[in-house]
Amino acid sequence: MLFCWNLALAFPEELPFISRLSTILEDNSLPLYLSQLLLKLQQHYHYLVEQIKDLESQLKRKLDEDEVGQRLLSIPCVGTLTASTISTEIGDGKQYASSRDFAAATGLVPRQYSTGGRTTLLGISKRGNKKIRTLLVQCARVFIQNWNTSLANWPIGSGIYCAGKATLSSLVLWQISWPE
Repeated sequence: MLFCWNLALAFPEELPFISRLSTILEDNSLPLYLSQLLLKLQQHYHYLVEQIKDLESQLKRKLDEDEVGQRLLSIPCVGTLTASTISTEIGDGKQYASSRDFAAATGLVPRQYSTGGRTTLLGISKRGNKKIRTLLVQCARVFIQNWNTSLANWPIGSGIYCAGKATLSSLVLWQISWPE
């Protein structure tokens, strides 16, 4: 619940609250300026939602023409934004000799610390294309939340699993996108 302590009001924190805002404002005795402000914010919210829908439809139309983008969409948790970004940023993918090179270019491979002939793998390097790395980690988080409830409820180390899943996703993305 979202509370407005000064006016002794409680509002639900869910999305349907925004669509029901006008009826909620009629039921409560709010000052006129506050009601008008909330209605303007509601109109602006609906405007932004329409803009996002328009941009997503444009992305989908562009992605329909892109063969690599279509192959990327077949991967679970890869949406239009991720597929179009990877397709445009990477191009034909011939600059990478292997899928591990692609993962390294996104900064998802572990850093190495070597001394005395002993190699230790550390956390991900976080070098490379931050935009693609962020999208792949978000895809991994969505995968964990939607497909495996035991991992979604892990209290510690879920970020480590997300980074590993993002690395695996980058390897699969490269293999599917540029099979030659």
